[in-house]
Amino acid sequence: MEIVIIISIKKEKTEIKKWANVLATMPTKLIEQGRYDDALQLENMGNEAIKGFEMPITVLCLYKAIPENLEDRFSEYHDLIIKRSAAITSTDLQ
Repeated sequence: MEIVIIISIKKEKTEIKKWANVLATMPTKLIEQGRYDDALQLENMGNEAIKGFEMPITVLCLYKAIPENLEDRFSEYHDLIIKRSAAITSTDLQ
């Protein structure tokens, strides 16, 4: 399983702030293989694992597509799901 974790530390006056961003790619691969229940189970395990951490953690999942009939089930594990139909180019950002 491939997981990228970026831990950031920032000192602001007398306080040190810590947070982590996690990029999870395995659920995406499972979805591409049509293994939706396995992907949901992995999402659930990941969410349960980060509940005990003291620092805030943001998990980013890069899904190419989630079937419409499964969007509600996947939204339980995500604060935001962004759907896009085509690649975004630098021209689109201007």
